[in-house]
Amino acid sequence: MATWHGKKIFLSGDTTNSETIASQTDLDLAFVPIWLLMDIEEKNVDFKILSKKYAIYHIGRNDKITLDEKDFQLKLLDKQGDVITIAY
Repeated sequence: MATWHGKKIFLSGDTTNSETIASQTDLDLAFVPIWLLMDIEEKNVDFKILSKKYAIYHIGRNDKITLDEKDFQLKLLDKQGDVITIAY
């Protein structure tokens, strides 16, 4: 967990344990591997209430992940050089 200019940013690393992020509240941005979101959904936790925005990484070449392009809460980091802007 980091706080930057008053923004709460969660950095999960490569963890497979979704209990840590599930115990957080009021996150502005969460950097998470795709399998962490899948794990938290399997546990019937509504991850969308935990963070205002998610940056999702560790997406494999063969992973077929599609998002609603109108859903600005989820950002796939699937290309090298992707940029996330955090307004403060």
